Amino acid sequence: QPDLARSMHCNSCGNDTVLHYPAADCWVCATSYCSRQYSNAEMPLSAESLLVEYINTLWNPKTSTQVDLPATLRHCQQMLGKQHWISIMVGYLVLCKFYEAPREQQQRMFPKRVAVMLAEVLAEWFMR
Repeated sequence: QPDLARSMHCNSCGNDTVLHYPAADCWVCATSYCSRQYSNAEMPLSAESLLVEYINTLWNPKTSTQVDLPATLRHCQQMLGKQHWISIMVGYLVLCKFYEAPREQQQRMFPKRVAVMLAEVLAEWFMR
């Protein structure tokens, strides 16, 4: 059974569909025309570990106010993929910051369409 929460980017086909199979300890692209296999050494697991530690600091209100969350989200998506649980969590934090900000700040943060897109990505992830 694959670990759907850790879906990562495939360097071969470009999709965010590389799934970890813990029993076989391998990674396989779930895109039917690709199916490329990766070893742990070929995956960005050290970046994943660092981002796990970093994401824990984002829950702290004192440190999270000093972080550019949209830039952090882009970084997570580039390093791990848009469907990785860390990218989803940072997207959720971006939505929380957007929601709690005054209207005039919301408009400076990013357009409403970006908030809607983040909400849709979050909903799709939970519906998988």
